Amino acid sequence: MMNPEKMVHLQQQVVFFQVSGQFTFVNMTADSFSKKYGEMWNAQYKLAAFDAVRVGNEIRYSGVWDPNANAQYIVWGHTREQVRQAYDEMWQLNMTLGWMNTVFF
Repeated sequence: MMNPEKMVHLQQQVVFFQVSGQFTFVNMTADSFSKKYGEMWNAQYKLAAFDAVRVGNEIRYSGVWDPNANAQYIVWGHTREQVRQAYDEMWQLNMTLGWMNTVFF
């Protein structure tokens, strides 16, 4: 549980879209986010927005899924070098980077 007395100033930036059938899940552990990603993929939903924040010594994930049948590849918890390698591999498959999030410790 977060302790408000130990929190630094928090700002949130949001963008709203009108999308039929959109789902949002927030404040998930890596395991629960991974499981939810698989469930949404199987239901023909793709991740449209993603965020990762540090809460204490843990990373918490949030995501927005839209109905979409396009190809998608996602990684989280990777080092800069691992991301670079994934980028090069995806480039060879004609996939481009949609967005990236960095969490600092």
